[in-house]
Amino acid sequence: MWKTDNIDQFSVASGGKKMINKSSDCGKEVRVSAQKLHFIQKSLTEIGIESDPFLESLLAKLNPADEHKQTVVFQDLLTLYTRLSKIDTPAIGLRIGSRISCGDYGLYGCTLLCKRTLADALLFSIKYHTLVTRTTRLYLEPPRDGKRIYGCSDILFAPEIKSFNLEMQIAINLTLIREVLGTPDFSPVRVSFEFNRPSYSEKLEDFIGSEVLYGQENTFIELCEEDLTKSPLKSNPLAVPLLLQMCEQHIPDFAHEDEIVERVYNWVSKNIHNELKIDRIAQELFVSERTLRRKLSEQGTSFSTICATVKQSFAKQYIRETQLSFDDIAESLGFKDTSNFRHAFKDWTGMTPTEFRNKG
Repeated sequence: MWKTDNIDQFSVASGGKKMINKSSDCGKEVRVSAQKLHFIQKSLTEIGIESDPFLESLLAKLNPADEHKQTVVFQDLLTLYTRLSKIDTPAIGLRIGSRISCGDYGLYGCTLLCKRTLADALLFSIKYHTLVTRTTRLYLEPPRDGKRIYGCSDILFAPEIKSFNLEMQIAINLTLIREVLGTPDFSPVRVSFEFNRPSYSEKLEDFIGSEVLYGQENTFIELCEEDLTKSPLKSNPLAVPLLLQMCEQHIPDFAHEDEIVERVYNWVSKNIHNELKIDRIAQELFVSERTLRRKLSEQGTSFSTICATVKQSFAKQYIRETQLSFDDIAESLGFKDTSNFRHAFKDWTGMTPTEFRNKG
């Protein structure tokens, strides 16, 4: 069931040596909440899929003394998501995400249920998302024509797992909305996905119960403004101040919330086909190069590491999903020649580009 590829997906090449984002030269490791790991393990069991050894090893490292402060190294989370996305089960993101409940999210989930309206609950979910293994950026757009967009943007910046990540997040979001409202069969106005229509689209559409669009610019759930004014079934506004105080106390435990790393990843992903220079992104962030380097170092990474990680992800996607020549791929990713690209890819994955493509 579980495959162990000869691919260290999140390693990057530097000076001909393999290096991952754990170097003491880069500062601390980037860590995120481990809240979702227990839920994923439970979901796999319910689906009838044997437990993933890698997931078990991550859970074994957690400190059971304080579940609110359990964290996991961000790179390990990426590796786990890659393994989950390769499970040979259609709609695996949907099948995992639709099994979520507020109880799986502890303090975060309890607060969602107690908010005065659904809109309040969604705004809370956005502000405190870092408490529950944040893999997307949630947002709620202002009302327009009696409707509102509750969207999610991928922040893992690994193209090969983006569809899985967004599919699971939408399933989680809609399932939690249904629980908050106490309406298991609630359907939104429509749902939009960035990825193309998958072979199992009927499963997604049956779960959502309304119009589903694929290949769109953004991923979101569209809701009626009227639904956002409804009170959660278990609304308890009197308990909210104390719950929010507890949430505030736990936010500092997840220092990765500094979004500068996210913004740099996003910029590199959007400019992958252009010349990547730190002075350009520094100007866009209105900071000096020195300040940007320091801030990235404090988050356990560097500009060169981010560039290499994103290039590696795009290279894998191009090789696996297109018939582009290696010359074209090398040029699009900013390599001076194809030979340098081949060497870098071999350092990243342990395979040549040809071997990786033939493996399928």
